[in-house]
Amino acid sequence: VVSSTARQAAELGIPSGAVYIQTDASINQGNSGGPLINLDGEVVGINSMKASGPEGISFAIPIDTAWPILQQLKEFRKVKRPYVGMRMVSIDAHVKMME
Repeated sequence: VVSSTARQAAELGIPSGAVYIQTDASINQGNSGGPLINLDGEVVGINSMKASGPEGISFAIPIDTAWPILQQLKEFRKVKRPYVGMRMVSIDAHVKMME
């Protein structure tokens, strides 16, 4: 049973722009990462987490979000992420003198 097709990550306390499918499907350690299927047997999401409070409320990553990642894994055997070319450094006396 799907309760919501567009739960925002911020509503769940997750600081990202992700959107999740809310479902009543029971998700445990053994089946997290498994498919969320519709009545036609089509994969509509990937079970990913359950709510810590109420029992029986779980969330899945929509297949439209997961599909590009699956394609990258199939083609490159890894997920390609953008690289900006910046790094974090501590400002100490030596770095401050370089300014």
